[in-house]
Amino acid sequence: FIITFDEHGGTFDHVAPARAVNPDGKIGPSGFRFERMGVRVPTILVSPFVTPRTVFRAPNGSSAVFDHTSIISTVLGWAGTDPSFITAMGKRAAAAPRFDGVLAPTRVQGTPPRFVVPAHYQHQGGPKGAHNLGFDADGLTVHHHRAALVCAADPDGYVAALRNISRT
Repeated sequence: FIITFDEHGGTFDHVAPARAVNPDGKIGPSGFRFERMGVRVPTILVSPFVTPRTVFRAPNGSSAVFDHTSIISTVLGWAGTDPSFITAMGKRAAAAPRFDGVLAPTRVQGTPPRFVVPAHYQHQGGPKGAHNLGFDADGLTVHHHRAALVCAADPDGYVAALRNISRT
């Protein structure tokens, strides 16, 4: 679960905005080159695969800091997306550090038990239809979702793969 904030939802403080990769090579009318980040934006990762009270920064040797495109880069990387597609999302997404180093490969000891989704939630939804998987997904882990993403070509394939995983 990722909690982050939109532009200007961050906090101005004593740290000057970091350098950034110009995502598309564009230059604004005033000559602005999009090579600076804005104010720092807090992001919180909530998962039984993150050690409680972890504070993280970009990995050593990274040419970029974590930013909004780190979410794009992480999710597409986990989905097994071809790196050229990530680059097509913009130079900033291609250079963004991923959250892989923050997540442990197994559940962190002492984390709370899994959240159980109440059965009646499967019938709730907005005007676009029910927002549910249509099957019991209790107990599926991040690794199950990764496995489903790897073998899926589209959203329907992803849901079908999760359905099959949930039956095993």
